[in-house]
Amino acid sequence: MHDETETHTLDEFLRNPLDCLTRLEKTGEAEVFSVDDDRAVVMLDINAYRKQCALLEQADMIASIAEGIESMEKGEGVPIEEFHAGLEHEFPFLKPS
Repeated sequence: MHDETETHTLDEFLRNPLDCLTRLEKTGEAEVFSVDDDRAVVMLDINAYRKQCALLEQADMIASIAEGIESMEKGEGVPIEEFHAGLEHEFPFLKPS
């Protein structure tokens, strides 16, 4: 997790963007940049951003699976046979020959 006490100024980035981007790539950590001492922007290297996106997608998937299991345990689901029948009705080409 990022140490939010270390904040860089946006002016620092504008004066020397290559150093900032190199540091972002090297550390793989997010950096906070401020304008007039107010935190304004969080920057990530592209690889760190992709990793964060993948982790978020995984967390969403786990939450959806947990929700489905909870629903099933409450008896709110549809029996598999009924589900298949509904699919075959809606998509007749799925019926076994």
